[in-house]
Amino acid sequence: MQRAAEECEVIEPTANQTTRFDIQAFVDLLISDDMEQAHAVADRVIVLSGGRDALLRDLLTPAAQHLGVLWEQDVCDFTTVTLGVYRLDQIMRHTAATVLEPEIVLSHERHALLLPAPGEQHSFGLNMVADIFRESGWCVRSGPAVPKAKLLDLVKGEWFDMVGFSVTADRSL
Repeated sequence: MQRAAEECEVIEPTANQTTRFDIQAFVDLLISDDMEQAHAVADRVIVLSGGRDALLRDLLTPAAQHLGVLWEQDVCDFTTVTLGVYRLDQIMRHTAATVLEPEIVLSHERHALLLPAPGEQHSFGLNMVADIFRESGWCVRSGPAVPKAKLLDLVKGEWFDMVGFSVTADRSL
């Protein structure tokens, strides 16, 4: 997979152009489990683009979307896509650790609950949103989907300034 790592080039932005990344080559790194190169690409994106927001917006989000397309087109199987998204989550967590400071994480001024809707499995985008809220000083409760009864008990038992759900289909609304 050295070829994919070499092809994963960051194109320098012009005055009116955001930095673009070779998403396919980056996804190749993820699905081949070349995490050393994948982390190197992520670190380079942060340095060249000036921050983690660009990493989330310009690399991790399109990579997750591309993995979804590979699944929909039957190019990759469930296990490959799941492992690819897991590795994206690893990169997101690794970069969050360099951004979040303990005093921000422990701030309890604003509380948010962010979960997949009952029965849903997708959580990568929701985890990204949770990280952004944490970086902004929110106390965020997040995790896997919980049954509806447990969710209602949770919302009744605690105060949340905001509650957000990840849904993939109208049936979950």
